[in-house]
Amino acid sequence: MRIIRGYSLVLLVSAALLWAPTATAQRNRKARGKEPIPFSGKAVDRAIENAKKYLWSQYQDKEGRWRSSGGYPGGYTALAAYALLSAGESPQKAEMKRALEWLEKVKMVKTYSLGLRAQVWAALPTAQGRKLLAKDARQLCNSICRKKDKDKDKKVRGPLSWYGTHGYVSNGKARPGGDNSNTQFGILGVWAAARQNVEIPKSREYWELVYKHWCKTQNADGGWGYNPHNVSKATMTAAGLASMFVAFDNIHADCDVNTEDDTLEKALTWFEKNFDKAIRPTHNYYGYYLYGVERVGLACGYKYFGHKNWYKLGATSLLNSQQANGAWKQNLVDTSFALLFLTRGRNPVLFNRLKYDGDWNNRSRALANLTRWISRKFERKVNWQIINLKVPVAEWHDAPILLITGSKKPNFSDEAIGKLRKFVHQGGMILSVAEYSDKNSAFDEGMREYYSKIFPRYKMVKLPPDHPIHNAHFKPKQKVELEGISNGVRLLAVHTTEDLHLPWQKNEHADENKIYAFQAAANLFFFATDHGSLRNRGTTHWPKETPFKSMRTINVARIKYNGNWDPEPLAWERFRLLMGGKWRMKLTVRTVTPEQLQASEYPVAVMTGTTEIMFTDVQKRALKAYIAAGGTVIMDAAGGSKIFAGSATDLASELTGELSGGDGRLCRLPMFSPVYQIKGLKIASVRYRRAAKSRISSLTHPRIRVAIIKGRPAVFVSADDLTTGLVGVPCFTCIGYTPGTSVELMRNMVLYAAGVRKYPASAPISRPTTQPAS
Repeated sequence: MRIIRGYSLVLLVSAALLWAPTATAQRNRKARGKEPIPFSGKAVDRAIENAKKYLWSQYQDKEGRWRSSGGYPGGYTALAAYALLSAGESPQKAEMKRALEWLEKVKMVKTYSLGLRAQVWAALPTAQGRKLLAKDARQLCNSICRKKDKDKDKKVRGPLSWYGTHGYVSNGKARPGGDNSNTQFGILGVWAAARQNVEIPKSREYWELVYKHWCKTQNADGGWGYNPHNVSKATMTAAGLASMFVAFDNIHADCDVNTEDDTLEKALTWFEKNFDKAIRPTHNYYGYYLYGVERVGLACGYKYFGHKNWYKLGATSLLNSQQANGAWKQNLVDTSFALLFLTRGRNPVLFNRLKYDGDWNNRSRALANLTRWISRKFERKVNWQIINLKVPVAEWHDAPILLITGSKKPNFSDEAIGKLRKFVHQGGMILSVAEYSDKNSAFDEGMREYYSKIFPRYKMVKLPPDHPIHNAHFKPKQKVELEGISNGVRLLAVHTTEDLHLPWQKNEHADENKIYAFQAAANLFFFATDHGSLRNRGTTHWPKETPFKSMRTINVARIKYNGNWDPEPLAWERFRLLMGGKWRMKLTVRTVTPEQLQASEYPVAVMTGTTEIMFTDVQKRALKAYIAAGGTVIMDAAGGSKIFAGSATDLASELTGELSGGDGRLCRLPMFSPVYQIKGLKIASVRYRRAAKSRISSLTHPRIRVAIIKGRPAVFVSADDLTTGLVGVPCFTCIGYTPGTSVELMRNMVLYAAGVRKYPASAPISRPTTQPAS
């Protein structure tokens, strides 16, 4: 079954196939005289804000509600409130408080309305919210059909079973008959209570009934219709899939391995072939359907259905069909469902699970349970997803942690090894867990072998008990034995033979002897993200290579030496992309030895590291000649390494002492320095990482020191990290500047060294003239 064995799909197809519905929405927008809107985090942000404004514009202020129609008292108010709360609106906002008070008073018996109101109560972190949630969930649970309705439409061929269905009315009494649309909303309400650990009588019986219903009424092609054995529709197949995953989790919560079920396999196969066809603004149930797609995607963890990225596909369609007033289809219902898709679907992804050729998915619901627990503990929704080795690494950066699990040796090709290395060098971290707590298992030995190929310069070592990864947030009674690979700045990979996966799969967070497995994962999350710094799904810190009209070309040399000279191999690749894409400065970056440095070719040379700088006398003379000829050297201590900082300071003094006619003492570069005050690129203040703040007195000024030769800054030395900042990711232990500040500081030092004094630079750059050292 797919949730057990994985997705055996072809994931790379032409862009035309991938974005067919999106392209249609964009063409329609262009036909209306408007430019198509490409997917981006900022575009989604704007769409969300505009949708929120529209929903508030429909609010009936005097009554404290949104006006309902069609015989659903309270339904519109519940839907709008749920959407706005999911989009970050505060329950303490005056208008929202009145809406919640009104919802609490209104009597509901309609299944749609009750299911949505339960979602509202689940979003409130209060005892009263839990009480109201329990009441609505019990009413829904007691209303499910528990007997066959023999009088239901007899014209439909085949056996009809209405066990496990909800009809339009859920008044707390079991009622015959029902349909798949109402059933999914009834299930949503009961699931809201289950997520909050609200105890519901006969809940086990409830989940078994609804699960059996979907199994028995599935069509031969794998889909579902509105009623049993109606023709399969995307809307109802989404309803069936989302409902089955919810029921599956509640029935099999204590299973340590996956349970076979061909119903889900068949349904996913149907959905992957057909889901995108209904993503069109002209669809009668456009918003309703997208909300279903989002719930299926989050429940099963797949980033792709077939070869299609469901969130980008749906979001791009929404971006290009939103009206000027922020609505979709000029109504509250579609707008609320669209807002739910955009906000819930883009919640941060904490873990990517790697699908590979092997037993990668023995415990398919482990991450679903873990991320649900983390979301509750930190009151912040986080998700998980499955990625594979067939897509570009750029598609992996939704999550900071790549989880690899199994009991047998993975089968990684050289190409796969290269992708794993690239993901980490671009700022990610690998977590590998050997299942069944089996040291020296095939998986354990296999991962050690692959790690030696992925990171040949670094060794795996046992992380000591006082390592911050063990206590980043929680202080577990039982510590997990972890091994790690570090570049001297951050952990690149973490490996354990303790089967953390098992308590996650069995959802044993309530067991005081198993809670450590959840706390250890949360500590890893805090460590990898520097106290929870996460991006939204679909956004990345890694810039794309985009064409631009270059204003200048600057050659930069990276100096290689005997030591850990290259802890972050792709830092300057990202910086190069930013300099081109944001400031139209073309950088060419090459690695050289000191003997290869020529000031006429490389106006700027950079060095970083975590160890002592080791140069021969010949190499030191070459560096001194380079500086004397007008070259500029920039050195930063990767991670804030004291060893490198001390070595760099001594080297700078030694190189510049004779040239400056003094003792080579470095001075701090003041904030008013022309380096920081380049016209058009002025730096008014800086920001330090969390780990640096306790050690630094002034948190708004940089601490870069400089050696001045003949009136120009010839050597810059930063004891605070810049290089890891250029990678653009959080770092728990890094003593240095934030990524944004690191880029700005390095930008100005490089441009100033290359002769740029204002931006945009229209005139040819004049290099500073200097006399060779006598």
